[in-house]
Amino acid sequence: GKADVPVGVDARLEALPFRWVEADAHGMPYTVLRVLAEDLRAEHTARGYVGPIMLVVDFLQLVASPDDRREDLRERIGRAAYQCRAIARECNAVVVALSSTARQKPGESPFVVKVDGDKVERWALHDLVGLGKESGDVEFSADSVMVLCREPWPKDAPPRGGTRVHLAVAKLRAGKGSWCTLKFNGTTFADDPREVDATTPGETKAKPSRPSKPAKSSRGGFHTVAPDEDSDEENDR
Repeated sequence: GKADVPVGVDARLEALPFRWVEADAHGMPYTVLRVLAEDLRAEHTARGYVGPIMLVVDFLQLVASPDDRREDLRERIGRAAYQCRAIARECNAVVVALSSTARQKPGESPFVVKVDGDKVERWALHDLVGLGKESGDVEFSADSVMVLCREPWPKDAPPRGGTRVHLAVAKLRAGKGSWCTLKFNGTTFADDPREVDATTPGETKAKPSRPSKPAKSSRGGFHTVAPDEDSDEENDR
């Protein structure tokens, strides 16, 4: 069952400009995303806020078709992706869509960074763009594509202080893609200040870098994030 909520917490959460909408067992039709975004936009406008709203879709492969349509998985995900882009453009919204990843052969996963002492080997950015499930339309319509790649645990146990995770900005419409390293303690991501001596397969060395800053804009955008795969079941979202 649900844990007991301390007195007063519900009222505080209700006062925040934050809304949680949970789909039923059949998934949420992608046409509903637009309705939810417009309602949130209207609510923020009524509060006097004119900046972009933020909509997080968790996750794209669970978005359903409308009841009057019969679509296969690829077609459904493609329409959901274009709906997210339309919301970003027309509702002044930042849309972040999580995507599950395509299954990879054991030992050849691009989502696991190879580590040899102080050196790491990461896949080329352009090879990471299209690794979501049925995601060709997703990567085409997104303004940015970000992929989380993990390092293997030493001795099959998480290191003290958190796991180092490599965030690939594999596509950035308003700038140049790059890498950054993060620390993950099980609940929170934080910057990892250590420099990385990184190479990609077939190359000798790549200079460590941070993602370039996109041009500043008061408009929203559509971004997709593919977390690393870490299980044999549905592949981690």
